[in-house]
Amino acid sequence: WYGGVGPYKTTLYVKNDNDCRDTITKIIAVDFEGAVYTPNAFAPELGDGNNESSLFKPKGVDLVEYHVQVFSTYGQLLWESTALADGRPTEAWDGRYKGELMPQDVYVWKIRAIFKSGKAWEGMLDEKTGRKTTMGTVLLLR
Repeated sequence: WYGGVGPYKTTLYVKNDNDCRDTITKIIAVDFEGAVYTPNAFAPELGDGNNESSLFKPKGVDLVEYHVQVFSTYGQLLWESTALADGRPTEAWDGRYKGELMPQDVYVWKIRAIFKSGKAWEGMLDEKTGRKTTMGTVLLLR
């Protein structure tokens, strides 16, 4: 796992069946701008409420600004967060609004994010349109 842009020293260690060993070290360049990914479904009543499948928690790296919002299909804001630690989102939506678990439905998320490089997140690829979008949907399963 590489935490951001930069050169990294990488070493490969090998050993064959005859116990012959060798190593090689190379410097590799990691030049991604950062990333943000969102789940497309979650089930709040599954598990203990702390595992990935029971929470809507976007993942990201190298973020300096971040704002995620979740809306009902009628446009009502249900949850939002701007919390980051070490360039990564730290809070998750548990599928509740004012303490009540929302019904099974499709909810809309919207994310604005800026990476350490100063570049704005362009969004996730929408498979239907082939374009990137900073809005999408998540299915809450019950």
